Order: sequence, then C-alpha cells, then structure tokens
Amino acid sequence: MEIARRTVELGRATRKKSNTRVRQPLGSLVVMGLSQPEQAMLSRMKNIVLDEINIKSLEFSDQESKYFAYKADPDFKRIGPKFGGRSKMVSEYIKSLASAQIEELLTKGILTIGSDAQTVEISVDDARIKLEDCAGYSVMADGHLKVALDLAIDDHLLAEGNARELVNKIRICVNHPG
Repeated sequence: MEIARRTVELGRATRKKSNTRVRQPLGSLVVMGLSQPEQAMLSRMKNIVLDEINIKSLEFSDQESKYFAYKADPDFKRIGPKFGGRSKMVSEYIKSLASAQIEELLTKGILTIGSDAQTVEISVDDARIKLEDCAGYSVMADGHLKVALDLAIDDHLLAEGNARELVNKIRICVNHPG
C-alpha cells in the first residue's frame, strides 16, 4: 500500500512540475526502481493509481537512461571545509561526473574521483544530485522509487482532456449561476 501511495504522490508532483493539469489524461506512467514483490503489489493496485493521477497505463522499466540522466553539482558548504585548497578541483570533478558515476555514488555512498596524483574520495553528501528529464518525459524520485510521466498528448487524449474541462465548467455554471 505504501508503494502505491508514494507512486501517486510522485505522479501528482511530476504533473505539477511539468505544468500538466490533472484533468488532462496522459498515456503512461513508467515506474522504476522497484523490486519484483513491490511491482506485483503496485500491479494489484494499478487501477486506483491510474485513476488517482489520470493516466491510461502503468509500466515498469529498469532502463532509467531512457527517461532521465543524473547531474551532480558540488555542495560548497560541505566540500570547502572538507577539501580546503583542493575544493575548486573537487568541484570540477563533481560537475564532470557521468550519469553512471553518479549512480555508483548513490549506490555505494562514496566514490573515488580525480586523476592519478589528484584522487579524492567524495561522499554522496558532497554533491547535490538532480535528475534531468529526457525529452518528452517528466521524472521525479523518492529514494529508489522513480516515476516518469510520458508527456505526449495525442488527439484522443486531448479530446478527452477538453471534454473533462468542459464538464467542469458546466458544473461551475450550474452550481454558481451568474
């Protein structure tokens, strides 16, 4: 039940981030980072999740790079005191981390970076890690759970969204005649 609740919360937050109103149906929600038992539980609650965030289908994927890339920025409040005069070098290394390196940092909590004579060990707290959406998707994460909304709106979805909007406007007029 907890996974379903968090998925709905992330789905709503992702809609808000992408400025997609809830009355506009979307084609799919892709869920990543779940174990097989968690996927099975979410599948049993699929209809509730889809209804809550107005999505047509729920998919599972382990191909995160299709939906987002990791980006890291240095946390200067942490690296300044920790690395002193090497802070600028460490900052540049953190900015240049590839998505796979950031994922390793997230998984292990520590990563050795730099060149031969200038290697340093950074912790996950030394960087601010963000997700950068791939084109056509809006992504949010909460721990290992990540959701991606497919933002493509075809003619059928657009018509359904317009119909929902019209019904809402009619309700307002009927309840509050003017």
